Amino acid sequence: MPVIRKGFTLIELMIVIAIIALLASLGLPMYQDYTVRAKVTEFILVAGPAKIAVTAAVQVANEMPSALALDAQSTQYVDSVAYARDAANAKIGTITVTAKEQPRIGGKKLELKATLADTGQLSWSCGPAATDGIDAKYLPASCK
Repeated sequence: MPVIRKGFTLIELMIVIAIIALLASLGLPMYQDYTVRAKVTEFILVAGPAKIAVTAAVQVANEMPSALALDAQSTQYVDSVAYARDAANAKIGTITVTAKEQPRIGGKKLELKATLADTGQLSWSCGPAATDGIDAKYLPASCK
């Protein structure tokens, strides 16, 4: 009578464990990058009221405001939101969002720059700050 084999051999189990370990080692860093990108996307949302304030000030005065009184914009991931007009070019204003201390983006900054054209058109761009900027791989697609 032939013996019917039941179960897996040790080699088969080791191969399955090796495949799971390989997938986990590749998947975990991608997941961590994904969560950081989700946090950085919140920076854009938190800067929304500041963008509206800059746009409203430009529509009223037809020039970039020299300063804005912003409400304290602090969330679980955002430490502060600040606005400043460029000292060299009065047609450029920058909203800077600073991250709270956390892995990979702690203390890093994201800038949203508003440029006022001669036609009165206001255009926005975003990206990492010149100093302590967020790594480009964490920026949302709208900032790349």
